[in-house]
Amino acid sequence: KVPMLSVDLDGNPSLRGSSNIKVLINNKPSTILASSIADALKQIPADMIKTVEVITSPSARYDAEGSAGIINIVTKKNTLQGLTFSFDTSAGVRGSNLSMNGNFRNKNWGLSLGGFGRSEYNVNGKFESTQITNAANGVRNTNIQTAETRREGIFGNYQLGFDWDINKYNSVTSSVRFGLRNGNNWQDGLQQIRNGVLTSLRNTNSLDESANVDINVDYTHTFEKPQKEFSILSMYSRNNRSNDFYNLIMNTKSTMSEILSSIKNENGSYNEEATFQLDYQTPISKNQMLEFGSKGILRNVTSD
Repeated sequence: KVPMLSVDLDGNPSLRGSSNIKVLINNKPSTILASSIADALKQIPADMIKTVEVITSPSARYDAEGSAGIINIVTKKNTLQGLTFSFDTSAGVRGSNLSMNGNFRNKNWGLSLGGFGRSEYNVNGKFESTQITNAANGVRNTNIQTAETRREGIFGNYQLGFDWDINKYNSVTSSVRFGLRNGNNWQDGLQQIRNGVLTSLRNTNSLDESANVDINVDYTHTFEKPQKEFSILSMYSRNNRSNDFYNLIMNTKSTMSEILSSIKNENGSYNEEATFQLDYQTPISKNQMLEFGSKGILRNVTSD
């Protein structure tokens, strides 16, 4: 329902028809959104979102990484004193999920906990593909491919936040966000039959596991003059990912499960990033604002 913002059937957002956008959570980037924006948005419960802001003409304080604009998802902040906690869970023969939302506030400081996770298991299936080709000389070839399939996975995103209003003009906020996305797929007895003859028999397994952690510590100083503000933002994030594939080639002429050879594709990787930013803004007239600041980013990307 946000103007100019649309989401397709796969959950990918676009702004004014362009998917070249940057998505922030509480004005900050996140490695959880880096791999797949659509998958990350599915992990954020709707009852945690306060507003969705669309920035079509970003100021200099934002990086020019999204030419179509910026989407900023602002989560709720509970100002009630006391303790609240709620959770929702379900379990079944093929999957389960757990969501939670809690807040604790004591005068000028507070803690918040929220997130959603789900798991898949015992998801079995099978497929069969038949391809018939007719050559120009009248020869008819039939290729059949079949396999039993299995799938399991666990996905989630949980966040612990802390905020402290030191006094009227100074405040500190921090958060730790953890995301997990693991998928494991098997194809058992993947066989190819050509014109009634078994030509290939394999067992395959593809594994894609990733874990993300984001740590933010931010300080804001305001002044008696409205909209005059100085802020310090710092962030550390790391994404660990393993993307592996295993292929066992079986003996098609043996009644036993005899392995002729095996192929492994293993790729361990991580993306580490640290950001430090200073921002200052002050109004210089009724309809003019002056902004300036500095920003440094350290990145370490490794793929082995």
